[in-house]
Formats: sequence, structure tokens, C-alpha cells
Amino acid sequence: MTPHCVTSATNFSKLGLLSPTATPGAIWLARHGQTSNGHAGIVTSLRSVNMFTIEGNTSLDPSSDAKEREGDWITARIRLVKGSGSLFTLGFITPDAILKLISL
Repeated sequence: MTPHCVTSATNFSKLGLLSPTATPGAIWLARHGQTSNGHAGIVTSLRSVNMFTIEGNTSLDPSSDAKEREGDWITARIRLVKGSGSLFTLGFITPDAILKLISL
């Protein structure tokens, strides 16, 4: 795991520990468009195609450009599981994956 979301997704994928399925407690990793910039959040719950997350570096104002990944707050968000806006889901690091990593 690194502070860089895209690198973390690649590393966990190589280990077979990046899940395409969101679960409560999972770390959501996303890519900002076609850039190497990323964003992450913790999934708190799911409802249909939506996930509820807690995220840092977001804006309190969901209509601002900073709502995606450039704000200065830690706040709750509702996003599509596949991603939203310019953020595209790379995958999820589930609590089970963390436990498997610890035992490697």
C-alpha cells in the first residue's frame, strides 16, 4: 500500500487482492480521468448501484469542482460503485484482503 492510489491498485491487483466488488469497510480506489492522479475513500454502506463513503480531500459543497478530489475536508459522499464524475473505480481493498496480506 502506498499513498498513491493508482500504484496501490496496481500492487494489490498483482497480488490478486484487488476486488471489483464493494463491501462495507473496503477502501475504494479510483483514477481521475486518464491521469495518474487518484482518490480513495472508505465504503461505509451500499444501496443498489450506490456506495456511501468517507473521503478526505473533498469539498463540503457537492457542486464545487473540488468535490471530486481536491478539497480540504473529510466528508461523506454518495457515489456510483463504478465511480462518478471524472473518478473511475479501479477496485476495492476489502477487509479480507488486508487480512490475507498480513498473513503473506
